[in-house]
Amino acid sequence: MCAVDPHNSEVLSESTVANDPVVRRPIACSHCGYNLEGLRAHGRCPECGTSVLESLASSIDLATSHMEPLERGGRLGGTLLVLAMCTLFATAATLGPVAYFITESITTLPPATSPSTLSGSLAVGSVLCLSLARIGACLGILASGPFPWGTRKLDQTLFTSMTRSRLFICGGFILWLVAMAPSLAMLSLPLATYAAIPATMVLIGLQPLVTRAGERSKMYRGSVARQPIQLLILAAVLAGGASLTKIFLQIGVPETEEWQYLLGVIALTSFALLELGLCYLVLNCWWIWRALASPPPQLDALLEAPKQ
Repeated sequence: MCAVDPHNSEVLSESTVANDPVVRRPIACSHCGYNLEGLRAHGRCPECGTSVLESLASSIDLATSHMEPLERGGRLGGTLLVLAMCTLFATAATLGPVAYFITESITTLPPATSPSTLSGSLAVGSVLCLSLARIGACLGILASGPFPWGTRKLDQTLFTSMTRSRLFICGGFILWLVAMAPSLAMLSLPLATYAAIPATMVLIGLQPLVTRAGERSKMYRGSVARQPIQLLILAAVLAGGASLTKIFLQIGVPETEEWQYLLGVIALTSFALLELGLCYLVLNCWWIWRALASPPPQLDALLEAPKQ
């Protein structure tokens, strides 16, 4: 004898129906959100007709099924999220001073209007950015240094890269505080040059941790918004190199005002792109934190063989 699935008109043998596993945990239908708990694995959602297997496939992560869950994984993911946000805040300190000194370069060119109002606004913005960056750097030192990450049940590759990464990250944030030590009166383009070095150090430290931890996040692996940290490092190096070259021209070849202005624009654009990329990195670390704090369930934990 045979049984007919009314939603899909497929003929199933009685033995197949009898041995079909049952969903034993609350799982939402991938299409309409209906709770599929208690339904057969080869059945369909009674609301929209979506296959239960399709919803199960969207709820689990086969790529991480062989990985043992990390102990205190939520703490590790949360720390990466905090470090990404601190890097975003600290980098923001460079945008105001670079823009401020670009407007100073404009005054050496034939301007149509006086940029004094713009300079004043950027000076106030620089103070706010600097204060935010100092807070971010201090939090970054605490997160990368004494704060415990939890080192038990970690991937060997993740554990071996963690010590080096923490040294790079903590050292980078300490250098950031040193670079931001001057008062507002001393804020100048050299701040952008000095900030490029710790930014590069922090990103080098974050790269292996985000890459390895990101393997456990289905959203991170498959998203087009995944931010390659190598591009962020390139943007930091380009910004620092442009601002450093501008300083040399100001000192050695002061008559090259147009080239100085162009280099300032390159520095500002690179730092702006770096800041935009860090926003995506924060989003990536948010996905990683969610995956580590609440790992997707294993298939055998979702299904249960029917009782005979």
